[in-house]
Amino acid sequence: MVLTKEELISALQHEVLILVHLAGKVDQTQLDYRPTQIAIIRDGAFHRENMKAAWGPAEARAKTMTLDHAVSAIQA
Repeated sequence: MVLTKEELISALQHEVLILVHLAGKVDQTQLDYRPTQIAIIRDGAFHRENMKAAWGPAEARAKTMTLDHAVSAIQA
């Protein structure tokens, strides 16, 4: 199935609404949970050295984010 540009944008906007809705259901006592970035895996560069190099900056950025910041990043 091939989507038009407008259909793709609409589908992605709908997915953002779903993510924002689900973020509203986060248990506030679990806010210390910080899943890692998956860009390295997605890009096919899943090696220990690459993970170590990416982990530090990603963790530092995640530690500065509140749940509201994370939701805003998803919405953006």
